[in-house]
Amino acid sequence: MNKLPENITHELIFEYLNGNISNEESQLIQVWLDSSFENKNYVNDLKIIWSESGELIPPPVDVNVDAAWNKLSSRMESSKMKVISNSREKKLVNPFTKTLLKVAAVLIPAIAIISFYLIQKSELKQIEIVTIDNNIQKQLKDGSVININSHSKLTYPENFDKNLREVNLDGEGFFDIAHNKEKPFIIHYKNVNIKVVGTSFNVKTSNDKVEVFVKTGKVLLYCESSNTNETSLVELLAGDKGILDRTTKKAYKEEYANENDIFWYTKTLIFNKTELSEVIEILQNNYDVNIVLKNQALNKLRLSTTFKNQNIESILNIISTSFNLKISKTNSTYEIDGEGN
Repeated sequence: MNKLPENITHELIFEYLNGNISNEESQLIQVWLDSSFENKNYVNDLKIIWSESGELIPPPVDVNVDAAWNKLSSRMESSKMKVISNSREKKLVNPFTKTLLKVAAVLIPAIAIISFYLIQKSELKQIEIVTIDNNIQKQLKDGSVININSHSKLTYPENFDKNLREVNLDGEGFFDIAHNKEKPFIIHYKNVNIKVVGTSFNVKTSNDKVEVFVKTGKVLLYCESSNTNETSLVELLAGDKGILDRTTKKAYKEEYANENDIFWYTKTLIFNKTELSEVIEILQNNYDVNIVLKNQALNKLRLSTTFKNQNIESILNIISTSFNLKISKTNSTYEIDGEGN
Protein backbone atom coordinates (compact mmCIF):
# COMPACT_ATOMS: atom_id res chain seq x y z
CA MET A 1 0.00 0.00 0.00
CA ASN A 2 1.16 3.55 -0.70
CA LYS A 3 2.14 5.77 2.19
CA LEU A 4 -0.82 6.96 4.20
CA PRO A 5 -1.91 10.59 3.58
CA GLU A 6 -0.95 13.05 6.29
CA ASN A 7 -4.54 13.32 7.52
CA ILE A 8 -4.96 9.51 7.82
CA THR A 9 -2.79 7.89 10.50
CA HIS A 10 -2.63 4.29 11.71
CA GLU A 11 -3.86 5.48 15.09
CA LEU A 12 -6.91 7.05 13.44
CA ILE A 13 -7.64 3.82 11.54
CA PHE A 14 -7.44 1.81 14.75
CA GLU A 15 -9.77 4.25 16.51
CA TYR A 16 -12.13 3.92 13.51
CA LEU A 17 -12.17 0.14 13.90
CA ASN A 18 -12.93 0.53 17.59
CA GLY A 19 -15.69 3.10 16.90
CA ASN A 20 -14.03 5.85 18.91
CA ILE A 21 -13.85 8.71 16.38
CA SER A 22 -16.03 11.71 15.56
CA ASN A 23 -18.45 11.85 12.62
CA GLU A 24 -16.07 14.19 10.78
CA GLU A 25 -13.13 11.81 11.23
CA SER A 26 -15.30 8.86 10.22
CA GLN A 27 -16.34 10.66 7.04
CA LEU A 28 -12.69 11.41 6.25
CA ILE A 29 -11.78 7.72 6.71
CA GLN A 30 -14.73 6.65 4.53
CA VAL A 31 -13.70 8.96 1.69
CA TRP A 32 -10.16 7.55 1.88
CA LEU A 33 -11.52 3.99 1.85
CA ASP A 34 -13.63 4.68 -1.25
CA SER A 35 -10.71 6.17 -3.16
CA SER A 36 -9.11 2.76 -3.92
CA PHE A 37 -9.58 -0.98 -3.52
CA GLU A 38 -6.15 -1.17 -1.87
CA ASN A 39 -7.28 1.10 0.96
CA LYS A 40 -10.47 -0.95 1.44
CA ASN A 41 -8.51 -4.20 1.49
CA TYR A 42 -6.07 -2.79 4.04
CA VAL A 43 -8.82 -1.92 6.54
CA ASN A 44 -10.85 -5.06 5.76
CA ASP A 45 -7.79 -7.18 6.55
CA LEU A 46 -7.34 -5.33 9.84
CA LYS A 47 -10.99 -6.10 10.64
CA ILE A 48 -10.32 -9.81 10.06
CA ILE A 49 -7.33 -9.70 12.38
CA TRP A 50 -9.44 -7.83 14.92
CA SER A 51 -12.20 -10.46 14.80
CA GLU A 52 -9.67 -13.24 15.25
CA SER A 53 -7.90 -11.59 18.17
CA GLY A 54 -10.81 -10.07 20.06
CA GLU A 55 -9.78 -6.41 20.11
CA LEU A 56 -7.02 -4.01 19.21
CA ILE A 57 -4.90 -2.94 22.14
CA PRO A 58 -1.87 -0.62 22.52
CA PRO A 59 1.46 -2.26 21.52
CA PRO A 60 3.91 -3.23 24.27
CA VAL A 61 7.27 -1.52 24.06
CA ASP A 62 9.26 -4.78 23.97
CA VAL A 63 7.57 -6.47 21.00
CA ASN A 64 10.01 -7.84 18.43
CA VAL A 65 8.23 -7.21 15.13
CA ASP A 66 10.30 -9.65 13.06
CA ALA A 67 9.97 -12.41 15.63
CA ALA A 68 6.24 -11.81 15.84
CA TRP A 69 5.99 -11.93 12.07
CA ASN A 70 7.82 -15.26 11.97
CA LYS A 71 5.27 -16.70 14.41
CA LEU A 72 2.37 -15.30 12.42
CA SER A 73 3.85 -16.49 9.15
CA SER A 74 4.38 -19.98 10.50
CA ARG A 75 0.79 -20.23 11.79
CA MET A 76 -0.61 -18.77 8.61
CA GLU A 77 1.47 -21.08 6.38
CA SER A 78 0.33 -24.14 8.33
CA SER A 79 -3.34 -23.20 7.99
CA LYS A 80 -2.84 -22.18 4.39
CA MET A 81 -1.49 -25.63 3.44
CA LYS A 82 -4.55 -27.28 4.95
CA VAL A 83 -6.80 -25.13 2.76
CA ILE A 84 -4.70 -25.94 -0.31
CA SER A 85 -5.02 -29.62 0.44
CA ASN A 86 -8.79 -29.42 0.86
CA SER A 87 -9.67 -27.05 -1.95
CA ARG A 88 -6.72 -27.59 -4.34
CA GLU A 89 -6.70 -23.81 -4.86
CA LYS A 90 -3.46 -21.99 -4.24
CA LYS A 91 -3.75 -18.94 -1.98
CA LEU A 92 -0.79 -16.58 -2.22
CA VAL A 93 0.20 -14.05 0.42
CA ASN A 94 1.50 -10.85 -1.15
CA PRO A 95 4.05 -8.43 0.32
CA PHE A 96 1.25 -6.06 1.33
CA THR A 97 -0.27 -8.77 3.55
CA LYS A 98 3.12 -9.43 5.10
CA THR A 99 3.42 -5.75 6.03
CA LEU A 100 -0.10 -5.78 7.43
CA LEU A 101 0.58 -8.78 9.60
CA LYS A 102 3.73 -7.17 10.93
CA VAL A 103 1.59 -4.27 12.08
CA ALA A 104 -0.86 -6.76 13.59
CA ALA A 105 1.96 -8.49 15.44
CA VAL A 106 2.80 -5.24 17.20
CA LEU A 107 -0.82 -4.51 18.03
CA ILE A 108 -1.73 -7.99 19.26
CA PRO A 109 0.88 -9.35 21.67
CA ALA A 110 -1.16 -12.52 22.28
CA ILE A 111 -1.02 -13.34 18.55
CA ALA A 112 -4.32 -15.17 18.57
CA ILE A 113 -4.68 -15.43 14.79
CA ILE A 114 -5.55 -18.94 13.68
CA SER A 115 -5.85 -18.35 9.96
CA PHE A 116 -5.68 -15.42 7.59
CA TYR A 117 -6.26 -15.47 3.86
CA LEU A 118 -6.63 -12.99 1.04
CA ILE A 119 -9.29 -14.08 -1.43
CA GLN A 120 -8.55 -12.67 -4.83
CA LYS A 121 -11.55 -10.78 -6.21
CA SER A 122 -12.49 -11.85 -9.71
CA GLU A 123 -12.84 -9.12 -12.30
CA LEU A 124 -16.43 -8.08 -12.87
CA LYS A 125 -17.72 -7.89 -16.42
CA GLN A 126 -17.88 -4.23 -17.49
CA ILE A 127 -20.61 -2.76 -19.70
CA GLU A 128 -19.99 0.44 -21.68
CA ILE A 129 -22.59 2.84 -23.10
CA VAL A 130 -21.38 5.54 -25.51
CA THR A 131 -23.71 8.26 -26.84
CA ILE A 132 -23.13 10.34 -29.95
CA ASP A 133 -25.89 12.82 -30.81
CA ASN A 134 -28.58 11.23 -28.66
CA ASN A 135 -29.47 10.84 -24.98
CA ILE A 136 -29.90 7.37 -23.49
CA GLN A 137 -31.70 6.29 -20.33
CA LYS A 138 -30.39 3.21 -18.51
CA GLN A 139 -31.87 1.46 -15.47
CA LEU A 140 -29.36 -0.54 -13.46
CA LYS A 141 -30.08 -3.78 -11.62
CA ASP A 142 -30.25 -1.97 -8.27
CA GLY A 143 -33.12 0.21 -9.56
CA SER A 144 -31.02 3.34 -10.15
CA VAL A 145 -31.83 5.25 -13.33
CA ILE A 146 -29.17 7.13 -15.31
CA ASN A 147 -29.86 9.53 -18.17
CA ILE A 148 -26.72 9.87 -20.27
CA ASN A 149 -26.29 13.09 -22.25
CA SER A 150 -24.95 13.13 -25.81
CA HIS A 151 -21.21 12.70 -26.41
CA SER A 152 -20.76 10.86 -23.10
CA LYS A 153 -19.62 7.45 -21.90
CA LEU A 154 -20.86 5.41 -18.92
CA THR A 155 -19.06 2.28 -17.76
CA TYR A 156 -20.54 0.00 -15.07
CA PRO A 157 -20.26 -3.64 -13.92
CA GLU A 158 -22.83 -6.21 -14.93
CA ASN A 159 -23.26 -6.92 -11.21
CA PHE A 160 -22.26 -4.58 -8.41
CA ASP A 161 -19.83 -5.55 -5.66
CA LYS A 162 -21.55 -6.72 -2.47
CA ASN A 163 -20.39 -3.65 -0.52
CA LEU A 164 -20.31 -0.88 -3.10
CA ARG A 165 -21.92 0.35 -6.32
CA GLU A 166 -19.34 1.95 -8.62
CA VAL A 167 -19.55 3.37 -12.15
CA ASN A 168 -17.36 5.56 -14.36
CA LEU A 169 -18.65 8.60 -16.28
CA ASP A 170 -16.93 10.63 -18.97
CA GLY A 171 -19.24 13.43 -20.11
CA GLU A 172 -22.59 14.30 -18.55
CA GLY A 173 -25.37 12.33 -16.90
CA PHE A 174 -28.32 12.76 -14.57
CA PHE A 175 -28.44 10.14 -11.81
CA ASP A 176 -31.50 9.04 -9.83
CA ILE A 177 -29.97 6.61 -7.34
CA ALA A 178 -31.93 3.89 -5.57
CA HIS A 179 -31.53 4.26 -1.80
CA ASN A 180 -29.30 1.71 -0.10
CA LYS A 181 -27.57 2.94 3.04
CA GLU A 182 -25.46 -0.21 3.32
CA LYS A 183 -24.22 0.00 -0.27
CA PRO A 184 -23.06 3.50 -1.31
CA PHE A 185 -23.05 4.54 -4.96
CA ILE A 186 -19.84 6.14 -6.27
CA ILE A 187 -19.22 7.78 -9.65
CA HIS A 188 -15.61 8.02 -10.79
CA TYR A 189 -14.01 10.34 -13.33
CA LYS A 190 -10.24 9.86 -13.28
CA ASN A 191 -9.21 10.92 -9.74
CA VAL A 192 -12.53 12.65 -8.94
CA ASN A 193 -15.32 10.86 -7.06
CA ILE A 194 -18.99 11.54 -6.30
CA LYS A 195 -20.50 9.50 -3.46
CA VAL A 196 -24.19 9.10 -2.62
CA VAL A 197 -26.59 6.73 -0.88
CA GLY A 198 -29.90 7.63 -2.52
CA THR A 199 -30.45 10.94 -4.29
CA SER A 200 -30.81 12.65 -7.69
CA PHE A 201 -28.19 14.89 -9.22
CA ASN A 202 -26.40 15.90 -12.40
CA VAL A 203 -22.72 15.28 -13.13
CA LYS A 204 -20.73 17.01 -15.87
CA THR A 205 -17.08 16.12 -16.39
CA SER A 206 -14.30 17.73 -18.42
CA ASN A 207 -10.52 17.84 -18.41
CA ASP A 208 -10.58 21.06 -16.34
CA LYS A 209 -13.30 20.38 -13.78
CA VAL A 210 -16.18 18.24 -12.58
CA GLU A 211 -19.53 19.92 -11.85
CA VAL A 212 -22.32 18.44 -9.72
CA PHE A 213 -25.81 19.91 -9.32
CA VAL A 214 -27.96 18.25 -6.64
CA LYS A 215 -31.70 18.05 -7.19
CA THR A 216 -32.57 15.95 -4.13
CA GLY A 217 -30.68 14.41 -1.23
CA LYS A 218 -26.99 14.79 -0.32
CA VAL A 219 -23.82 14.27 -2.35
CA LEU A 220 -20.09 14.17 -1.50
CA LEU A 221 -17.77 15.51 -4.21
CA TYR A 222 -14.09 14.80 -3.56
CA CYS A 223 -10.67 13.83 -4.89
CA GLU A 224 -7.30 12.84 -3.51
CA SER A 225 -4.11 14.55 -4.68
CA SER A 226 -1.54 12.04 -5.96
CA ASN A 227 1.25 14.38 -4.84
CA THR A 228 0.21 15.09 -1.24
CA ASN A 229 -2.36 12.31 -0.67
CA GLU A 230 -4.59 15.01 0.79
CA THR A 231 -8.36 14.72 0.20
CA SER A 232 -10.42 17.76 -0.79
CA LEU A 233 -14.17 17.30 -0.40
CA VAL A 234 -17.38 19.31 -0.33
CA GLU A 235 -20.82 18.21 0.89
CA LEU A 236 -23.70 19.25 -1.36
CA LEU A 237 -27.41 19.41 -0.48
CA ALA A 238 -30.48 19.89 -2.70
CA GLY A 239 -30.10 23.05 -4.78
CA ASP A 240 -26.31 23.17 -4.36
CA LYS A 241 -23.79 23.10 -7.16
CA GLY A 242 -20.27 21.86 -6.47
CA ILE A 243 -17.17 22.18 -8.62
CA LEU A 244 -13.92 20.27 -8.33
CA ASP A 245 -11.03 21.98 -10.09
CA ARG A 246 -8.89 19.19 -11.53
CA THR A 247 -5.83 21.47 -11.72
CA THR A 248 -5.80 22.61 -8.10
CA LYS A 249 -7.51 19.42 -6.79
CA LYS A 250 -9.83 21.67 -4.75
CA ALA A 251 -13.58 21.19 -4.29
CA TYR A 252 -15.94 24.09 -3.54
CA LYS A 253 -19.58 25.22 -3.74
CA GLU A 254 -20.63 27.66 -6.43
CA GLU A 255 -22.30 30.73 -4.95
CA TYR A 256 -25.20 30.78 -7.40
CA ALA A 257 -26.85 27.62 -8.72
CA ASN A 258 -30.18 26.81 -10.34
CA GLU A 259 -31.91 24.04 -12.26
CA ASN A 260 -31.12 25.65 -15.60
CA ASP A 261 -27.85 23.73 -15.35
CA ILE A 262 -29.78 20.53 -16.13
CA PHE A 263 -31.84 21.89 -19.02
CA TRP A 264 -30.57 19.10 -21.27
CA TYR A 265 -32.43 16.66 -18.99
CA THR A 266 -35.51 18.61 -17.84
CA LYS A 267 -36.02 20.71 -21.02
CA THR A 268 -37.11 23.46 -18.63
CA LEU A 269 -35.68 26.94 -18.08
CA ILE A 270 -36.73 28.97 -15.04
CA PHE A 271 -36.09 32.71 -14.77
CA ASN A 272 -36.91 34.77 -11.69
CA LYS A 273 -36.19 38.47 -12.15
CA THR A 274 -33.20 37.43 -14.23
CA GLU A 275 -31.37 40.13 -16.19
CA LEU A 276 -31.87 39.79 -19.93
CA SER A 277 -28.10 39.58 -20.50
CA GLU A 278 -28.00 36.41 -18.38
CA VAL A 279 -31.11 35.03 -20.08
CA ILE A 280 -29.45 35.48 -23.46
CA GLU A 281 -26.29 33.74 -22.28
CA ILE A 282 -28.28 30.74 -20.98
CA LEU A 283 -30.26 30.50 -24.22
CA GLN A 284 -27.11 30.58 -26.33
CA ASN A 285 -25.46 27.84 -24.26
CA ASN A 286 -28.47 25.51 -24.28
CA TYR A 287 -29.79 26.06 -27.82
CA ASP A 288 -26.41 26.50 -29.51
CA VAL A 289 -27.44 29.76 -31.18
CA ASN A 290 -26.01 33.28 -31.43
CA ILE A 291 -28.16 36.12 -30.00
CA VAL A 292 -27.21 39.80 -30.10
CA LEU A 293 -28.80 42.66 -28.14
CA LYS A 294 -28.49 45.72 -30.39
CA ASN A 295 -29.30 48.12 -27.59
CA GLN A 296 -27.05 47.56 -24.55
CA ALA A 297 -29.63 49.22 -22.31
CA LEU A 298 -31.73 46.04 -22.75
CA ASN A 299 -29.21 44.05 -20.69
CA LYS A 300 -30.75 45.27 -17.43
CA LEU A 301 -34.32 44.25 -18.24
CA ARG A 302 -35.50 41.51 -15.87
CA LEU A 303 -37.45 38.43 -16.93
CA SER A 304 -39.63 36.18 -14.73
CA THR A 305 -41.10 33.17 -16.52
CA THR A 306 -40.70 29.43 -17.17
CA PHE A 307 -40.07 27.81 -20.55
CA LYS A 308 -40.73 24.10 -20.93
CA ASN A 309 -40.23 22.06 -24.10
CA GLN A 310 -40.18 25.20 -26.27
CA ASN A 311 -37.99 25.90 -29.27
CA ILE A 312 -35.77 28.96 -29.49
CA GLU A 313 -38.07 30.87 -31.86
CA SER A 314 -40.99 30.49 -29.47
CA ILE A 315 -38.92 31.68 -26.52
CA LEU A 316 -37.57 34.74 -28.35
CA ASN A 317 -41.08 35.67 -29.51
CA ILE A 318 -42.31 35.58 -25.89
CA ILE A 319 -39.39 37.76 -24.79
CA SER A 320 -40.00 40.27 -27.57
CA THR A 321 -43.71 40.46 -26.74
CA SER A 322 -43.01 40.85 -23.00
CA PHE A 323 -40.69 43.85 -23.51
CA ASN A 324 -42.05 45.24 -26.79
CA LEU A 325 -38.91 44.38 -28.72
CA LYS A 326 -38.18 43.45 -32.33
CA ILE A 327 -36.59 40.12 -33.33
CA SER A 328 -34.81 39.64 -36.66
CA LYS A 329 -32.56 36.89 -37.98
CA THR A 330 -29.49 37.38 -40.13
CA ASN A 331 -27.89 34.14 -41.30
CA SER A 332 -27.52 32.14 -38.07
CA THR A 333 -27.72 35.13 -35.68
CA TYR A 334 -30.82 36.41 -33.89
CA GLU A 335 -30.84 40.17 -33.29
CA ILE A 336 -32.98 41.86 -30.63
CA ASP A 337 -33.62 45.60 -30.83
CA GLY A 338 -35.93 48.24 -29.37
CA GLU A 339 -36.24 50.47 -26.35
CA GLY A 340 -37.90 47.95 -24.05
CA ASN A 341 -40.52 48.67 -21.41
